[in-house]
Amino acid sequence: MRLERLSDTQIRCTLTSTDLSNHHIDIDELTYGSENARSLFREMLTQASYELDFNVENVPLMIEAIPLSDDSLILLVTKIEDPEELDTRFSKFSPFNVEDIDLDIPEYPFSSSLPRADDILSLFSDHSEKDSDDLKDLIHEEKNPTLEATNNLYRIYSFSNLDEVSAASRVVADFYTGDSSLYKDIKQNRYYLVIHKSDMEPEVFNRICNILSEYGTKEQQASATEAYYKEHFDCILPSNAITVMKDL
Repeated sequence: MRLERLSDTQIRCTLTSTDLSNHHIDIDELTYGSENARSLFREMLTQASYELDFNVENVPLMIEAIPLSDDSLILLVTKIEDPEELDTRFSKFSPFNVEDIDLDIPEYPFSSSLPRADDILSLFSDHSEKDSDDLKDLIHEEKNPTLEATNNLYRIYSFSNLDEVSAASRVVADFYTGDSSLYKDIKQNRYYLVIHKSDMEPEVFNRICNILSEYGTKEQQASATEAYYKEHFDCILPSNAITVMKDL
């Protein structure tokens, strides 16, 4: 289990197939719930408190799971300070008592508003029961029915600074396999990240687009938009932009 702090309100937990095997669970169990899966969530929250000082007292959580092709899994844990402003597809939160999770952290007491592992797991099962063929990482997420299944599809997201680009890249880098470019509009002092679907599954690409929309602004585009960027903007990274930016 590898934990990384992405921001003050978000961490990323990477679970390898070995991690899942050691806990005697598979990805299906994370969807439908099991005692082993609950134990894994408890361990993750405990470890995050110790290693990253990521304490979640009095704050509801949003958990997003992203299964990878090698049977590993990424969990994004985000503190939601104002649930009323959150999109309704991520609006299910449940209160609980700390005794229910039994984290056993003497020096880092948790308050009674921590969401328990059972509640987290219910977010997965609600969506999966709707359609078992959907990606198991989607929590109350609506698919985009207009997402074209063509390899030359691309999307553009703008950011006000490189820190925002870097933060977004760190979240999606582990499961984004297409090509990407980064441009800068000198006049507007704004950065534009262009991502290509390439041979990715439409649902996976759509999920990446949804995540990037949380960090940047989705730009309108036409077939020649990227060509315009190449001619009028500074090309900072012509390829592999996400891979490069995640390490900054």
